[in-house]
Amino acid sequence: MSLATGLLLLGLLHSLEVISPALAIDVPKTCSPKQFGCRDGTCIPKGWRCDREKDCPDGSDEEPDVCPHSTVSWCPHNEYHCGGTELCIHLSKLCNGVPDCTDGWDEGPHCRELTED
Repeated sequence: MSLATGLLLLGLLHSLEVISPALAIDVPKTCSPKQFGCRDGTCIPKGWRCDREKDCPDGSDEEPDVCPHSTVSWCPHNEYHCGGTELCIHLSKLCNGVPDCTDGWDEGPHCRELTED
């Protein structure tokens, strides 16, 4: 493998936020850069990873090798943990039209589903 190919592969893995090279084999090519690839091949939004809820059918989005940070201050029950950060926002700030999480997940496309009647 050439240095350029290796750097390209490393950049791709970093953009997918794959923690371990061993996990890279299991990440399906169908997941977008804004998604997390579950070990079973399912794709979920990155903001759902490490949020203390098992969103992958196999639970791989909450496993210690995927969520290596040991958060001392987990969010209170009335707050949402912005994925990939230590930021907690009050639940009233979800889907309120103002992005509070750095990745904007709190105002993502799922908000349309919650507000449509």
